[in-house]
Amino acid sequence: MTPSTLASALKDVETGRPRRIQASAAEQLLALGSGAPLPEGQARRCDTVAAAPVAAHVRHLQLHYDGADLALIARTAGINPSTLASALADHAQDPARGINRNIAARVLAVTDLPTPAFPRHADVTTTGLIRRVQALCALGWTLTSIGQAGGTTPRSLCDLLRTQRSTSTQRSAVLTAWNKLSHRPGPSVTGRRRAADKGWAPPLAWEEHTIDYPAETPSGTRTPRHTQIWTPELLHYELEFLTRLGLGRAHALQRLSLSSKRARALLDPSPAPAHNTTSQPTTPAQQMLAA
Repeated sequence: MTPSTLASALKDVETGRPRRIQASAAEQLLALGSGAPLPEGQARRCDTVAAAPVAAHVRHLQLHYDGADLALIARTAGINPSTLASALADHAQDPARGINRNIAARVLAVTDLPTPAFPRHADVTTTGLIRRVQALCALGWTLTSIGQAGGTTPRSLCDLLRTQRSTSTQRSAVLTAWNKLSHRPGPSVTGRRRAADKGWAPPLAWEEHTIDYPAETPSGTRTPRHTQIWTPELLHYELEFLTRLGLGRAHALQRLSLSSKRARALLDPSPAPAHNTTSQPTTPAQQMLAA
């Protein structure tokens, strides 16, 4: 007797419409109540396999990825989330129970997960998450656009900045948004200005191996009221750094607390020869000041 035939017969009985079944099938079903164990070959249907490897693989994906819930794993495998959840629940209740062979093959074939899942980084700190949000704001991204990129809400990001405490959901969202947005400027000029006023460093001021450490400081930015000893080499570095961020001459020098006259003197300390008055600037920093 097939499972569907037995299920249909039992449903008819429950609804008050009992029907007859084959005598041989009835004898086999009644024999199950005798307490005799099923033969080893009949303990699992032929279209199922052991569920333990599938359950272990799902746990591995959830440990390896932040934001990897069962539904995302199932959708990535191309199966119904409730089907996978039911199969794993049956396995937890009865470890000897198998799982459909096709479902098992699809789940085991999943090695990478799409967003909103993000590879887990054990050394990511709340300090690093806050710095990433601030850096994206400094790049011109609003909290709304950061939240949309990371699959969270602006309010959640505000809570992160305000409380300086993070949840796994916020962690996954910020890392996902960072991965999508940190390499390109955002559209908000106002947001970029506000972030600059607050002294928030942009992404290029941080290294991936230092951004999560509270004792580290950003490079390429000046601290307000901090007296900087300038050299031509340092000014070249700073101006080229700010140029890559898309800042113009006036804004870059304002960020560095330098006047145009002082910057020109540092970059070209010796006066140009009289016979070479038409020479062109040779570096991006000199070209910025000459613009």
